[in-house]
Amino acid sequence: MVLREIITTSRIRLSKYPLYVEPSPDIEKVAKNLGIPFHTKRYQDIFFTWQPPPAPWFKYNSDGSLFNDQEGFGAIIRDSQGHLIIGTMARVSLASINHLEILGVKSGALMCAQLNLNKVLFETDSTTIVCWLQGRGAAPWTSRRDLIETMDVLSCFEDWSISHTYREANAPADLMAARQIPMGSKTISAQDIWTELDEALHKDWIGILYQRKKANPEEANELYASTFASP
Repeated sequence: MVLREIITTSRIRLSKYPLYVEPSPDIEKVAKNLGIPFHTKRYQDIFFTWQPPPAPWFKYNSDGSLFNDQEGFGAIIRDSQGHLIIGTMARVSLASINHLEILGVKSGALMCAQLNLNKVLFETDSTTIVCWLQGRGAAPWTSRRDLIETMDVLSCFEDWSISHTYREANAPADLMAARQIPMGSKTISAQDIWTELDEALHKDWIGILYQRKKANPEEANELYASTFASP
């Protein structure tokens, strides 16, 4: 009886907002048998690469990591030629992934301020952090203090911006975030680069092209609407 009510409610709800599913014969068969309207997701190929900033700007890539119960973040500053200025990686405790991400940006803002780099493009693969720093979302209380302190530092810059990048184009920061180091932080210079990080930096420098499949944006918007629509 309960199952029947669930199916009936789903049919009514999804008659207005169809279900978008991954291409799968099994899922399509079940949906058809239950009489639930659906559409198969359509994907488009997107191509991207890491881009150096225009002179006289600098670019700061950062990433947070929860790896084998080791919480930390990694970050790197490069100039308009794609050359390493400085990097940092840190191991902390009791932090969520979003808190680690904002700590990574905060660390970068402080480093850039110390180096008198006043025009900085920040990149992260966290859309949540981009929204927080652009004022399009509220951070939880556990991260709010660090977010406010980050904004205070950024307000002293001549100019700055933050944008989202995909994980592949954030590889050096990702490697540094996952690096096993003792609790605390470590500054990275050209002499400290290990083989894997050197290879990732070289790929960025020569402009390796990456490819991803991305769901149709209109379908994604409709899926979001159907998820939060009132029954």
